[in-house]
Amino acid sequence: METEREKQLWELAKKRAKFKRYVYAYIIFTIVIWLFWYFTDHQDPDSGLPWPMFPTLTLAVVLAYMFLNAYVFSNHNAIEQEYERLTRKKD
Repeated sequence: METEREKQLWELAKKRAKFKRYVYAYIIFTIVIWLFWYFTDHQDPDSGLPWPMFPTLTLAVVLAYMFLNAYVFSNHNAIEQEYERLTRKKD
């Protein structure tokens, strides 16, 4: 049973490390596209909304989902709790 718990903690640690890598990539990517926009399109009065806004917001939503998955809804004991609840209900 302890090895299963260790495996679950290992998976949780991988999720959190992956999230941190994506945060760094998001920051770098966002800076690059906004700099590109700044040096190319931003002075055109007919350009409308800045186009980097859309990938920035989209990736922010993805990062929010990854954060929730790694830190908020990371109940790694959910399977054990459900099993214990079912065995108590059975008895």
